[in-house]
Amino acid sequence: MKQYALTGCRTSEFRNARGKGIEVYEVVNNQWQHLYTMSVPFDNPSWLTFDDKRQQLYVIYGDGEKVSQFKFNKQNGQLSYINSVTTGPRHPNKDLQPERRNNPVCSCLTPDAQHLLIANHEGGNIAILNFDVDNNVVSTDKFIFIPGKQDPSYQDKSLSRPHQTLFDNSGKFMLVPNQGRKAGNGIDMVQVYKIVGDDYQLVHIAITTEGCWSRHICLHPSNKFIYCVNELDCTVTVFSFNDETGELKQLQEIKTLDINSKYDVSEIQLHQNGKFLYVSNRIHNSISLFYVQTDGTLKLQKWFESGGKTPRFTTLSPDNKYFYIANEDSDNIVQLKVNPDNGYLEPTGTIIANKSPTFICFI
Repeated sequence: MKQYALTGCRTSEFRNARGKGIEVYEVVNNQWQHLYTMSVPFDNPSWLTFDDKRQQLYVIYGDGEKVSQFKFNKQNGQLSYINSVTTGPRHPNKDLQPERRNNPVCSCLTPDAQHLLIANHEGGNIAILNFDVDNNVVSTDKFIFIPGKQDPSYQDKSLSRPHQTLFDNSGKFMLVPNQGRKAGNGIDMVQVYKIVGDDYQLVHIAITTEGCWSRHICLHPSNKFIYCVNELDCTVTVFSFNDETGELKQLQEIKTLDINSKYDVSEIQLHQNGKFLYVSNRIHNSISLFYVQTDGTLKLQKWFESGGKTPRFTTLSPDNKYFYIANEDSDNIVQLKVNPDNGYLEPTGTIIANKSPTFICFI
């Protein structure tokens, strides 16, 4: 069966970007062969979600307010545009940047693939989109609104900024890391929602360090531990996770590098063996490797150069043998081989030219 890699990017002047659209590659013997560039109707196709059930790709646009739907042909890698709908209304808080609108930053399908969830970072909500009888995604009026601090002295409507939606391995809970940015008087936290039918019931909130900007999370294969990367603090917070109740308990907070300067972390990945955890450090242009201990806590082992500038996004190949780094400001994607014994990242010499990359999706 053929394998493909699709990349999202930034395209707007506001982001000083150079991307042109979705880049489509066929992956043959771990080498990427560029097929074509797919133009898209809006700026910044920055996050991609593939729907294996419907053979469709969903594209959200950073700093925008739209999601587009494409049909994907696995025989030849061709994308065919279907439609676009809004991700929801703009938040009324006057301190928000109007040019960023809703700023959808992450999307995922529910475990049963019946709904598409979108984290509207600037909108302060999770949008829950449905599909019609023809499998077209449709606009929604169903949202999970995420408030900020309840402070009587704050005169505007508060909000916290969801940066991701992720389901636990049982499919019973949705986890949402939120950034407590000053505009909106937000709260740094990880929320846990229990799925009851088509409803999402908030069952637990784990508060993270104020001002840390909790960004992304990943789950241990055992479903017993959750790792949250904090953008401004340059830390990882480790939680134990009770997959019966949804409760989180903080076990550890650890820096991603043993240096004192700011280095702005971004992405977090856990190897399928549950032993190696990787975090990208954008300003430092590096990848930190942690070893996961038997109690779920982390030990910083080593860091590796990213091979470019601003490693915004990283991912492991589907077989977890290779590690890919999307260096947004040096216009390249770097392939590294994962040493299965110690988790070290070894250069393969493969560097893929790609303008302003922000996401990699394997199909």
